[in-house]
Amino acid sequence: MRDIESLIRETEERYQQRQETRDDAEKKIRTGHILDANTRRDVAERLSSLHVSAHAVDVAEMLGQPTEVAGLGVDDYSVLERLIGRNDLMPIHYLELAQQASRAVGLIHVGNSFGQTISFGTGWMVSPRLLMTNNHVVESVAAASQSQVQFNYQYNALGQAAPTTFFRLDPDAFFLTDRTLDYTLVAVGPRVAGTSELSDFGWIPLQEDVRNVLKGEYVTIIQHPNREAKQIALRENQVVDLPDPWLHYHTDTAPGSSGSPVFNDQWQAVGLHHSGVPMRDPQGKILAVTGVRWQPHMGEHRIHWLANEGAQISRIVRHLQSSSLGDSQKRLRADIFERERIAAPGIQPVPKGRAPQSSATEDVDSLPPTIPPSTSFAAGGASWIIPLHVNVQLGGVVPSLPIAVPATPAPTVSRPTDDSRHRMRDGATADSELQAALAELNAFETRMYYDEDAD
Repeated sequence: MRDIESLIRETEERYQQRQETRDDAEKKIRTGHILDANTRRDVAERLSSLHVSAHAVDVAEMLGQPTEVAGLGVDDYSVLERLIGRNDLMPIHYLELAQQASRAVGLIHVGNSFGQTISFGTGWMVSPRLLMTNNHVVESVAAASQSQVQFNYQYNALGQAAPTTFFRLDPDAFFLTDRTLDYTLVAVGPRVAGTSELSDFGWIPLQEDVRNVLKGEYVTIIQHPNREAKQIALRENQVVDLPDPWLHYHTDTAPGSSGSPVFNDQWQAVGLHHSGVPMRDPQGKILAVTGVRWQPHMGEHRIHWLANEGAQISRIVRHLQSSSLGDSQKRLRADIFERERIAAPGIQPVPKGRAPQSSATEDVDSLPPTIPPSTSFAAGGASWIIPLHVNVQLGGVVPSLPIAVPATPAPTVSRPTDDSRHRMRDGATADSELQAALAELNAFETRMYYDEDAD
């Protein structure tokens, strides 16, 4: 097994080689010139993945003012700001989707020929049968054959341990690994403990060769750090560089754990976390978060990380698709990309090419098309689409970007009865209270909003 320190040295070398390029990108990101921090091609591909016309960016930059995009009203450099996390206000169901995505993430127990657990890592389902992790976590068929994955190792809202289920890994059915990209894809075998079915945990699909993250975006990592219960580094890592085939993301507080999925704000897996760049003392020794010298027994999440590194999912997909496999393995590989897309339990599917209705009277046909289905979290390997629609007009106010959700009926309003409508309260009728309220409203039109002396 490749030791963590040698992996860190490889990561540091790549990181140092990109110092000048990264510094330039970070300067542009800090000053709000996010488009300039990325290539025109990357920006166009990312906008295309969100169904926003790249031509709108050209127009906005030329005019230096808001323009009409198929859905987003923006100024010259704020086209992507709402998309890449400059505003941290998110729809509340963003957390629900996070919970669903987390179900597919498990703790890997790597064993030896004596049946002893010798190391741990994070892994996640990418199809109904296949699990992804790092090569340096599970590097061989022999290691995989002695290993298990544990799902639902976490605490509930009451702080109680949730019931977990263990499955044996089955490298005889499928095993593919690559040391360069540091990934392993292995089949999950029979249950060995617990009561849940593998299908109960769903999967997180791999996006084919698309640009689904840019420099400046924030990413989220779901992980089992140092064999601990499942945790999340929520939007604490900002992408600062995309040196093919890697992505580098800075963090002030949140590390990543080997084998963890890295998500964008649409809950698409954009990276496979594997290592980082640590803080070192004057003698070149790695420092822990407490300031003392780090020792391997502390666990990699105790390292004082300066930056994290992951392999781009699109590059892993490219390698996976070009790999030579037997017929049975080809069928399992096909499940990653060719599967029925159904809705998760409790979430209604959005018709293809349509946004969901927000009210009973809304004209669905007048709304922009949805983003194609991209995320699977459901039991039985179901999928869920997260369409992003952005709408504004020339000179308009930039609105929040909702992630489209199923229609919910308008709340029922209890209308007052004739008796209660005219009931006396404090000597005033409801009608007189209405007149007083209208008078106050009219006064606001001439009232000074801010008085320096009074306020």
